[in-house]
Amino acid sequence: MTFWFSGNIPNIYAVIITCALIGAAYNKHQIKNVVDVTIGLIGYEVLQLWLPERTFDLWDIAACVVGLLCYLVMARLFFQWSA
Repeated sequence: MTFWFSGNIPNIYAVIITCALIGAAYNKHQIKNVVDVTIGLIGYEVLQLWLPERTFDLWDIAACVVGLLCYLVMARLFFQWSA
């Protein structure tokens, strides 16, 4: 038996990994960068409506938002972001 959301987990990882790499490259973990990455990945998901042999999935968009929330929580815990 598999978890119903398990096919979308790579989208969660995509947000977390990309934001972590950007934060490490610039030595700054900013909320703006996290939101920008998430918007870009959601934009790519919407773009798949017109790309041949690609699949648009609303759950992938939801997974990007979950990844955004996970990264914000982890960054708050590890990097002591102020509110």
